[in-house]
Amino acid sequence: MKYRARWGTACAMFTAALVSAAGITPAYAGDVYYKYMLMDQKQMAAIKADSTANNEGKNGPIELVLDNDRDSYWHTAYSGSGKDPLPHYFVIDLGTKVENLGQVTLTPRQSSNGSGRIGKYVIETSVDNKCLAESTVEQAEFTEAAHGEKASGKAYDSANLVDFSINFAPREARCVKVIYQSTWGGDASAEEVATLAEFNAATAVKTDTPPAPEPPAPTPDVKNKGTGIITVESHDTTTWKNPSDTPAWPFIDKDGQFRYLHAAALYGADQPRHWQFFSGPDMDNMVPDQELNNSGTNPDTTRLCNISPTGKESTMAPGKSRYSQKNFCDLINIWVDPDTGDWYGLVHNEFTPQPFDDGLHYDSIDYAVSHDQGKSWEIPGHAITSPYSTVRGDEAAFPGNTYYYGDGDPRLYVDYRSGYFYAFYGSRIVNKRGTWITFHEHVARAPISGKMKTGTWQKWYNGKWEEPGIKGKESNIIPVTEDNPTGYTPIDKEYNPKNPGTAQEQVSKGLMPGTSPLFVMDITYNAYLGMYIGQPQHKDQSGKASQEYYATDNLATQKWVKIGDTGDAYQSASWYRWFLDTANKTNTTIVGKNFRAYCSFGCMDGNYSDLINLSVAADEPYEPVDASKIYTIANGQGAMLMIGEDGTSVVGGTKVTKTNGAWTFKYRDDGSYLILSQDGKALGVDSTKQEGRAWDASLMVADLDDTNVGQQWFIMPTTELITGDVQDSLRLINRYSGLALAINGEAAGTAPQRTWDHEDATVTKYTAEGHQVLALEEYTEPAPEKPDTDQPKPDQPKPDQPKPDQPKPDQPKPDQPKPDQPKPDQPIVDKAPDVKISKETVAQGDSLIITIAGVKPGTEAEVVVHSDPVKVGSFIANEKGMIEVTWSVPENFAPGTHTVHVNSPAFDTAKATFTVIAQDVKQPTPPQPKQPQSGKPDVQPKSGQGLAKTGVAVPGLLMASTLLVGCGIVLHRRNKRYV
Repeated sequence: MKYRARWGTACAMFTAALVSAAGITPAYAGDVYYKYMLMDQKQMAAIKADSTANNEGKNGPIELVLDNDRDSYWHTAYSGSGKDPLPHYFVIDLGTKVENLGQVTLTPRQSSNGSGRIGKYVIETSVDNKCLAESTVEQAEFTEAAHGEKASGKAYDSANLVDFSINFAPREARCVKVIYQSTWGGDASAEEVATLAEFNAATAVKTDTPPAPEPPAPTPDVKNKGTGIITVESHDTTTWKNPSDTPAWPFIDKDGQFRYLHAAALYGADQPRHWQFFSGPDMDNMVPDQELNNSGTNPDTTRLCNISPTGKESTMAPGKSRYSQKNFCDLINIWVDPDTGDWYGLVHNEFTPQPFDDGLHYDSIDYAVSHDQGKSWEIPGHAITSPYSTVRGDEAAFPGNTYYYGDGDPRLYVDYRSGYFYAFYGSRIVNKRGTWITFHEHVARAPISGKMKTGTWQKWYNGKWEEPGIKGKESNIIPVTEDNPTGYTPIDKEYNPKNPGTAQEQVSKGLMPGTSPLFVMDITYNAYLGMYIGQPQHKDQSGKASQEYYATDNLATQKWVKIGDTGDAYQSASWYRWFLDTANKTNTTIVGKNFRAYCSFGCMDGNYSDLINLSVAADEPYEPVDASKIYTIANGQGAMLMIGEDGTSVVGGTKVTKTNGAWTFKYRDDGSYLILSQDGKALGVDSTKQEGRAWDASLMVADLDDTNVGQQWFIMPTTELITGDVQDSLRLINRYSGLALAINGEAAGTAPQRTWDHEDATVTKYTAEGHQVLALEEYTEPAPEKPDTDQPKPDQPKPDQPKPDQPKPDQPKPDQPKPDQPKPDQPIVDKAPDVKISKETVAQGDSLIITIAGVKPGTEAEVVVHSDPVKVGSFIANEKGMIEVTWSVPENFAPGTHTVHVNSPAFDTAKATFTVIAQDVKQPTPPQPKQPQSGKPDVQPKSGQGLAKTGVAVPGLLMASTLLVGCGIVLHRRNKRYV
């Protein structure tokens, strides 16, 4: 998204909200209220301006204020002897006489931070026919409708670019005259020139409904710190100073290096289009990674965007246009694959500019992958696309007055609790040859094991995850209330391109929803609440809206309830946001009681960037473990965590004692725990080095330091696949690295999180989900061993001696092979043969060839496809020692990564992997995260044991949401702990 255009269009959305039936604003004084109905700009005409610059390229003429393009503008003469002094004015013919004109909206020039924007002004109107022609307009009679002054704002301030609406008592009008008596420049200094990007006008209709009261202005002594469960601890305008055209996405690479990504893809031929990376120890200390930023397509993504799947489907804007390309793409997120260390991300596309002769475009979402840690990228396919056409001028798909903008602006959440990627993304409804009006929010998910591939995504629609990511239908998600307990728009109230009327008219008639309060929401898991929380962009884009916060205890059901807002302590338009844990300053996925919320563009007081330090409150924080008990920690194969013989290292073992393998969990009252040995040593990693964040970092026990994030752990219970209910198995996530505690046989360390097995992974030794999905059992002392009372009877040989006439234990029996030799006719087990698969990626219903080489001729082997075992058959090796099998993938076979196992008593099991994608992307069946199986922790707790099933439940939140007034609200919860 382009921030200059985005600010203007976001403000246009705010203006449109005012002029819709639901937007009500007082016009002048008294107890009379008005709603404003936007007039059709296309029927208006620019009659005259007192001055026009002729050295601004295509800009300058007054007609440009009626072209519905916020990047073009009127400009008065300013060069040399041609400079015209103030005051300046222009006259607009409304196209028809109206009885109740009540509002004029002026959109300032969007470049140069609003140079020439209006200061002192007078608005005049006329019904004199002389105002309709340039030759007679000077003789027309005008009367004043309004006057005042627009403050200059700060120097180089995004607030300089906000729409300015002037309300006045309704009056007859055919023409409007706008007079600039003073102007301001981009540096807040007085100027002589006047500029304007767009002119709009609206009629005023009386209503009995008063507007919502304006929030009181904050004062130094009395300032609301937030309402409900959210408290603003402080507002910071100095720490974050590097905004770009996407959120700054934090992530940690396999070597422990912390990075963040942001991107820009601006429209002009010479404007930047790049993906940029920064590295450092934490978010407060980052520098550009020049090697990455100058590698491959990172410094210029123009060609990459145009040859991508979306780029190939795109077309250039007709004629001359500010859009220099057919597709503009931004990398939004990064996920590091625990199998390979490769980087994956979602790509936001803006393509096929001006699809209906307007100033906009379509949106869609692809996925990208880098096999060399960000140096070079490819975009293999689509992830999420519009349910409607994205063909230029498709009147058959959009026969009415509106069209669907598409799906874009994704915000990724990687939920290892359930095994899914969740992508929250937005769409817009646009008036043809007009602008976007309503903003809707949607969500899709895909199994993480599918690695974002085409066909693995499913959209949330009508309460189910069944619609495909490609062209599937999608529900508009909205907050849960008593009137709407489902959390999404009923399907008969969703947008339908066949409905008549403008977007405003359809909203007013209930034919489609207005803007969702959850639009473009990014989320995190708050370990203190035991819930997911989200922060969307506010519907009110005036810059004076409090930041709202929503929560849910279950991503499978998507029921979001408002838990509070920032009150008057923080007000903004807030475009690009993301969370960060305050303690580590690197993790955006899990946060504690105190955390940060970052902002780029549209921030408080018009700042380009800032952050707020937040805290949450709860009367009973989420504490899934009873801190008064002692536990053993075991993985899915039964290996337990224990202290090594040196007293400091930590390893895995099968038999533990209270001294080396019994652990106590100490709650820190911020959502995290310390894990202590029985002599008070703390379990952790080395937080003084980058290596402590690297994959497979060693664990150790050391003296307790409560402030050391390397010794702090988040407890993340797993959730059931379908219902999202909390299970009794868990992961222990190190706060310093964000990695999971893992046990692999005799080894223990921290590993990248996974929800599938991949035995061929080469970048970590913890390759199974069972290595890190753990069970806590209350420690009990083993029963003492009984003394050995068995004594040999008289005249019998001692137990360690052979009986008479029997061979000694170290000697083979007569005619028997020696112990170190195979028995007669027992085959010698060979090493695993070589297995190759004809296709790395195969669609459902297609065939692939499995070739097995290096087998002894005549040997029989069984071929089985996993994850859910499917026996292909048993086959005999030919005289060349080869087996070749052609296998047709079932049409309903789950997309994702699968493994072929070749089994035989004659050799070790051989394996090879391949990926299945959905053949018909309209009906994909994505791979499902694995359910607990044998070899994983017993998820049936003993009597009185088990993890808490939830944090704050949504029904409780819904009840509490009606009581969120002031700062002292706390939420009740039900807790269930280990005993």
